[in-house]
Amino acid sequence: TMAHVYAHNDFFKNNRMFKKYTKANLVIEMFKNHANRIRGYIQDPSIGYEQVEQILDAAHAIKFQCGIFENEKENNIESNLQNGICSGNLLKFIIENSYLEEWQRDIITVIMEESRYFIPQIETKIMNEGWASWWHYKILQSVELPPSLQFEFLQVHNSIISPVPGRLNPYYIGFKIWESLDKKHQDNPAYLMTVREVERDASFIRNYLTFDLC
Repeated sequence: TMAHVYAHNDFFKNNRMFKKYTKANLVIEMFKNHANRIRGYIQDPSIGYEQVEQILDAAHAIKFQCGIFENEKENNIESNLQNGICSGNLLKFIIENSYLEEWQRDIITVIMEESRYFIPQIETKIMNEGWASWWHYKILQSVELPPSLQFEFLQVHNSIISPVPGRLNPYYIGFKIWESLDKKHQDNPAYLMTVREVERDASFIRNYLTFDLC
């Protein structure tokens, strides 16, 4: 578990998707602050639960249009339109140009900020879980566990990365791609660090899930 989590930490720290809007030292306070603001509007007699729920539902319906990819074209990186996430910031446009009340605009701001936190995790699920699974495997293989502990570790590891009939296991897919890249680039470990830094799931799968690996 420790090896797996440390690999996640490495991924969050270095992957480009988390560079702009993910501030690890502030995230707990951000969520607490957002919760207090929403709770305050619910408890306000002039607003109340139903009005808050209405604006929350509307904002969540377009939460992926939060501008997280708005600078991608400058870097020659395509916007990921396939899953409904585009480069434009519709939420910001509504905040700045609508006739909504201040509390309504504030709630949309909350949704925009939280979406910018979660989208990088959505966009890198396979890469991230595969990276963590691959590293926990390499680390535990390197420490020369006694046979009883090695067997216990392999049981847990195989349960994590095993294919699931009828579904895609992101741990399994990611692990297999990273494993294949490790074998292919044994003489150039920096290559894997670059892949970890610049890709997201769409490009990671497109570039490295080969026919033979499938």
